[in-house]
Amino acid sequence: IRRMDLAETILSLRASGVTDLNTFPFFEPPPAASLDAAETLLRRLGAVDGKGVVTDVGQRLLRFPVHPRQARIIVEGERRGVGADAATLAALMGERDIRREARANLGGGQRAAAVVSGPSDLLELLERFREAERSNFSSGRLHSLSLEQGAVQSVDRVQKQLRRAVRAQGERPHRPEDVEQALMLSVLAGYPDRVARRRRPRAPELLLFGGGTASLSELSVVQDADLMVA
Repeated sequence: IRRMDLAETILSLRASGVTDLNTFPFFEPPPAASLDAAETLLRRLGAVDGKGVVTDVGQRLLRFPVHPRQARIIVEGERRGVGADAATLAALMGERDIRREARANLGGGQRAAAVVSGPSDLLELLERFREAERSNFSSGRLHSLSLEQGAVQSVDRVQKQLRRAVRAQGERPHRPEDVEQALMLSVLAGYPDRVARRRRPRAPELLLFGGGTASLSELSVVQDADLMVA
């Protein structure tokens, strides 16, 4: 309770009718700062209003057994006509990295020479997962795509569970680039406080929305964009 992210817990409590978290009988009360952080995030996601009342968006987030950030990506994806793909993105974000090269690179190292430029690491990951899915996750295809079998199977289980709860709302975009744009905007809806700006063109150093800096992964395909969701 002292170290966990409380956003999912607080959303559930709010939805069940708890109006005053300060008097709620926690077995062990969480730190006030953790409660404040959870409430702030839920407001940014549009899950609760300024008075802590759960909104229609918040009620829809509760349909998905994932963190509210991931659920918000799916709900925004529904609205933009890409709900099924957004559910897969949410599954990819919630599980361990499926790429073998990313797992081998956890200790750091030089940027891979084969990295190509693209709009989003998540979209690149989604495409690689879809290619494996089209082969029914054959071991040979997983090997050629450099994907870790156990991680891929875990993502597949989660995406199937999430996609069962997806409701089609908006019309799916016709052009592939519009589908990509809808998915990237859905990710922004789930991470509105994670916007980052590149310090200088094509440099890995990032300035974060909330203050501080970060360094872009050596495996990232996002080599040109000045603004991104980190």
